[in-house]
Amino acid sequence: MALSDGVLTLLATVKTELSISASTDDTYLERLIETASDMIEAYCNRTFSYTAAIVETVRSYGFTDLRVSRMPLKTITSITLDGSTVSSSNYTLHNANAGIIHSRYGWGWSAAVFQAAEYHGMKGTERAPYTVTYNGGFVCPAQTGTRDLPYDIEDACIQLVAARYRARGRDPYVTSESIGAASESRGGTATAESYGLPDQVKLILNRYRRTPSAAT
Repeated sequence: MALSDGVLTLLATVKTELSISASTDDTYLERLIETASDMIEAYCNRTFSYTAAIVETVRSYGFTDLRVSRMPLKTITSITLDGSTVSSSNYTLHNANAGIIHSRYGWGWSAAVFQAAEYHGMKGTERAPYTVTYNGGFVCPAQTGTRDLPYDIEDACIQLVAARYRARGRDPYVTSESIGAASESRGGTATAESYGLPDQVKLILNRYRRTPSAAT
């Protein structure tokens, strides 16, 4: 199989980590790399790989910052509001790593309203009137261009692949065993929240993780 260009590490890098020179297990290792990359992105609520000309609709909450999902935000091609172009002089790229676009005029709150003594916006009813076209994400090891994916993210992927490879053929739910008495303990520690990632990998990834609310 051929690895997709958005994976977080390369076959050769993993084989060096595992001191493997033969190509016998290459297909299996490539599948583990794809799986580990997917698990990391699911845990972090984000896609890491660089993509050009992303077109994303974005909700607005009446504040001065608008946030896109693919980070780091490299360049902004255009922003439209309900199809009308927003002048580029009205906004700046404020925080590339957080995907934040700043407007001193503010981005209008697009929520439905109800009237009591005065009008109030209804939280959670915001639509996404802004369309942002931009380039964003890290250049991953398999992608063309100058790689800027942080090495600790790649290391987390390598750790996952190496652990899965070394545990090949074992029951992942067996947490302890003794050879002499032929006994074993069973019990999974993986949860939906952990996505099956070991603690040392989560410690690396937590600084890159987006909360579910920030990912919408």
